[in-house]
Amino acid sequence: MTTNRNSWNPKEEQILFDILEKNKQYVLDHSFNLAAKKLNRSFSAIKQHYYYHLNRIEKKSLKAEFKKLIKTDNYKVIKKGNLFIVEV
Repeated sequence: MTTNRNSWNPKEEQILFDILEKNKQYVLDHSFNLAAKKLNRSFSAIKQHYYYHLNRIEKKSLKAEFKKLIKTDNYKVIKKGNLFIVEV
């Protein structure tokens, strides 16, 4: 049996990020609580969704940084087992 997941629509995401922007001087928990009340979702669902987006943004940033490093020719590739390590 699969769990019923309530997917996020763009309007809900916009509301969440508006709340985060408006309350950025406070701790994240405060914004998560406000968003949970406004969107009728649990605190943990709000928190999980936020960190999911944050993780995607960080991965994109790391990929861009890695591509930039590779283009500089100022690196060394080391192979250890099945891993390739890029040393700057």
